[in-house]
Amino acid sequence: MELLIIRKGMIYMTSADLVYQILKVIEQGKEPKFQEMGINKNDFHAVIEQIDEAGLASNLVIRRGGQGNPILMVQANGSRLTPAGRNFIAEYESRVK
Repeated sequence: MELLIIRKGMIYMTSADLVYQILKVIEQGKEPKFQEMGINKNDFHAVIEQIDEAGLASNLVIRRGGQGNPILMVQANGSRLTPAGRNFIAEYESRVK
């Protein structure tokens, strides 16, 4: 299952499974960490950015070394699901059952 996210005329594709896993961690009131997700830091940063841009979670902090530069750090401590994030989880779980 893939999730397409459109940003500035470009289409990015990421695993809906990974988005779901990260959203479930946020739903539990925890901060997702790339080490616990079993992916590398850059991929984790990209998925967090896509979650933020899709409006699936709030209070995500994404820091870059300047506009257009790679992400240096993401912080999701205190992040919460938005209604869209809760809807994503519900739809994902209904398809998996």
